[in-house]
Amino acid sequence: MTWTGWTTRLSKSVEAFIRNRHFWIILAMVVLCTVLHYGEALGLSISLPFDWLSSQTRHAVDRVFFLAPVIYAGYVFGATAGLAMTFTVLLLMLPRALLISSTPADALFEVVAVVLVGAIANLWLRARTRQMEVTTRYSELFRSAPDAMWVHDLEGNILSVNEAAEMLTGLNTEDLCGMNVKELVSRESFEVAKNVQQRLLRGEVIPQPYEQHLIRRDGTEATLRVTSNLIYNNRRPQAFQNTARDITDEEIRQENLRFYVGHITNAYEEERLRIAGELHDSTAQNLIAVLQQLENFLYDQPNLPMYKVREIWSIREDIKDILHELRCLSRDLRPSILNDVGLVAALRWTVRELETEYGIQSSLQVCGAERRFSNEVELNFFRIVQEALRNIGKHSYASKAEVVIEFEDRKTTVIIRDNGVGFESPKEISALSRSGKLGLVGMQERARLLGGVLEIKSEPVKGTSVIVEAPI
Repeated sequence: MTWTGWTTRLSKSVEAFIRNRHFWIILAMVVLCTVLHYGEALGLSISLPFDWLSSQTRHAVDRVFFLAPVIYAGYVFGATAGLAMTFTVLLLMLPRALLISSTPADALFEVVAVVLVGAIANLWLRARTRQMEVTTRYSELFRSAPDAMWVHDLEGNILSVNEAAEMLTGLNTEDLCGMNVKELVSRESFEVAKNVQQRLLRGEVIPQPYEQHLIRRDGTEATLRVTSNLIYNNRRPQAFQNTARDITDEEIRQENLRFYVGHITNAYEEERLRIAGELHDSTAQNLIAVLQQLENFLYDQPNLPMYKVREIWSIREDIKDILHELRCLSRDLRPSILNDVGLVAALRWTVRELETEYGIQSSLQVCGAERRFSNEVELNFFRIVQEALRNIGKHSYASKAEVVIEFEDRKTTVIIRDNGVGFESPKEISALSRSGKLGLVGMQERARLLGGVLEIKSEPVKGTSVIVEAPI
């Protein structure tokens, strides 16, 4: 800042002080205290009702009066002005203590005491002001926050809400305050919230946010993503503060997206089935017919030169190789064993294929009582395992691979693990799409179609485990 700018700013500040009536009140208080303090030296006879408290010659009470403008300045203009006034009254009291008082040591002690009390009072005022500013700022943030916020006591009685909570519920502050949160959420959501709060009271670290279902005033249901925190008073829990974001529209979009993905996946599988059928019933049969025609031609032409026979026989072998590849392609597109025998048999077949094609020692372990599922469910399980095994064969450099399928009463779990090179697992599988690992993303989508979850555990040099858990 330039000298001109600094002087301009200073002049404006001085002008603002002079125009403030509190400045003149403080100035009058300082003048009055100074007159009382130096009354005898000025030839004034001033009698105070406090003379019985202290010797008039020491003017202790006069010095205490100087605290009035010090505290007033700090209260009105802030701690900086209060400390400046403290320094000012120090300069006003020192001449009497050093030059006039008959007991300068006692007088200096009293001056220092007044200055210390004034400084402490202003520092306390500054701390109190900052605390009030923080409280005011928090209240304003709480009131104007875009997410719904409310505070309820340990029994669930709502103490305060913000404007967003009013808009979300359709109720005003007067209606909400005093209500219990169990009146606003579904029974299942209340049990979830109760469990979260009990764990927070026990000091546990819990995953947040969590999902809640709110019942609005008009009876409609809103899906919320909620975060809860404890509020303490003197280190004792007093209430819960909750922040909720309405994700109803997001849930609808996600549901529509899941429906779309499921529809596309089904259409994709149907097309694979159609192509596999065409390859098996049409193309493969045509190649078989060509093979038979070549064989018939050779039998009908016994006098063909040997080099011609070898040439035709070579063509026949090439066609047989093409036919084999075509059958493998058709089987990969939609293995008939899956529909004919079931999921476990299809998994056993694809595990053998991994060992045959890539030389990786592979095994299948079945835990629990084997059972059949719908064609769609078995197909999604199979595609997840097939994609995982294909990734092991192409990218893992593993020597061993294992597939474990666990049949339990209310869920089915499939684990595919290897001892390969592994990789750095992302926090979210969807992030893999940016790096081109679309196969893993497809596996996650199929797990969602099963109503389950897919988890990938991998570390460099420590292998990879793919875990699919579905409630079926």
